[in-house]
Amino acid sequence: MEFNDLLAQSVEEDKADTEKELLEWVSKDNKSFVAWEAINNIKKEKIAYISKHKTATAFRTVSKFQVKKSEVALIVDISTQMLFYGLSYSKKLLEYLEGKEDQEGVRDGGVNGELMKRKNERIAKPRTGLASKSKPEVYATAQEAKKRIKELEAQNAEDQLTLAIEKLSFDVRDKLKLT
Repeated sequence: MEFNDLLAQSVEEDKADTEKELLEWVSKDNKSFVAWEAINNIKKEKIAYISKHKTATAFRTVSKFQVKKSEVALIVDISTQMLFYGLSYSKKLLEYLEGKEDQEGVRDGGVNGELMKRKNERIAKPRTGLASKSKPEVYATAQEAKKRIKELEAQNAEDQLTLAIEKLSFDVRDKLKLT
């Protein structure tokens, strides 16, 4: 099967998956479908950002890993206020984006909740390799490695000379007075 055939097949599968996943409040008759689709597309971008970065400093700006209402409104071409607070499906759309609000006013779940969870898991993973060591430790390790390499090079030169002498015929070694 060629690449174009595989690509076409995956695009068809994606369309079929999207149609199956439609929530009950999402309709192609109004802007709810466009908004829902925009949130999912932005979510994919944010997941890619999260997977590429692993330090806490990369996540200082919330807009780099969270879907903003204004981003969605810009794509849908409606004001943020109208999209998330003025339409019949606004409450469900806001709930899909931000999650459900409990009695204390804290939101739980939603796309942004999922992204926050992924970010926290990404940061929590222990760093390995040179990035986890301090500069003095890395420097000391490098110095030790250089020292060991020089020792091995000297040892290798000595071994090569010994081997070369052993491979010489007895007559040549005798004339060179190496016996």
